[in-house]
Amino acid sequence: MMDRANRKTVTLADVALLAGVNKSTVSRALRDCSHVGSATKEKVLRAAAELDYRPDPTIARLAAQRWRSDGGGRVDSLTLLFHSRSPRFHGMLRFAQELCEKYGYSADVVYVADFVSPDSLLRSLEFRGVERILLFGFEEGSSLDPRLPQRFSIVNCGSILDQPICSVDLDWRRMLDRAVKHLSKRGCQRVGLALSGAGERESRILRQRFDELFADDYRAVPVMSGEASEDAGALLSWYRAYAPDGVVGFGPEVGRVLQKRMPEWGAYLSLQTEDLAACDQARGFCCGERLVVERGIQLLQLERLPGSQSRMELHHIVPEWRLPADDEAPACEACLR
Repeated sequence: MMDRANRKTVTLADVALLAGVNKSTVSRALRDCSHVGSATKEKVLRAAAELDYRPDPTIARLAAQRWRSDGGGRVDSLTLLFHSRSPRFHGMLRFAQELCEKYGYSADVVYVADFVSPDSLLRSLEFRGVERILLFGFEEGSSLDPRLPQRFSIVNCGSILDQPICSVDLDWRRMLDRAVKHLSKRGCQRVGLALSGAGERESRILRQRFDELFADDYRAVPVMSGEASEDAGALLSWYRAYAPDGVVGFGPEVGRVLQKRMPEWGAYLSLQTEDLAACDQARGFCCGERLVVERGIQLLQLERLPGSQSRMELHHIVPEWRLPADDEAPACEACLR
């Protein structure tokens, strides 16, 4: 094998020749443009990996820049790196893009599942001239290429990883504590927990904390974990069987079902909702994951991220409390501060 120091520089044209496509297709494939077919993209990434293609850093920086159509100047790009595609991430992408615009960034969306290897992902990120990355879907057990935090500024919007990554997350235990305490102050004697819509990790944390709060306590009822939107009958059967006079739910869907189907129902508090239009009707916490993403963007704006040389402690966030509808509630903007 030729020594790397003596071999010629591999160009975009070399990759195009090996892949059997033109140079513009190689450029678009390495930038993960949506109109490049998956088969073509895979062929280009394999050719780039085989040739050990390294994009010119000057060209990469230019590729990372976005220019406003009104001539307003350069807009820096912020990469949103998703572990996979899912309905939940689709919702997060929507408000992540909104927050990027709010902070003056162009959102560059990348899905790890679209790449054939960690090397091809790394090369694509380098070609794009990526500097800042928000991670989504990387939780305990998720694998992350250790080279990424060495080359880019990264904040993980989720639970903490073993790698030296600064992470931001919602503090579900404290949120549940505050919700139960509030219901108790309102005179609720039997408190229920409905996990409809919660992910596996959130369900585990909330169920564990709920058991701790009500160990050997008559006020607790069995946890409801079915999907309220798909099976309202299961939720109503659970409610009639255990008759809680206060319910804490992961999201607002349980409250909507109970309000619609039960003529008399007790207090309901939602731990989070991402639906800004429904914030005036939501009882409990508001806009939880939106706050995580916003805090992540703020951390990326720091000149040096905390924890960049060692494992980072989790940045816990507890969203602003929204009082029940019969109390005075702050405007939604207050929840986002």
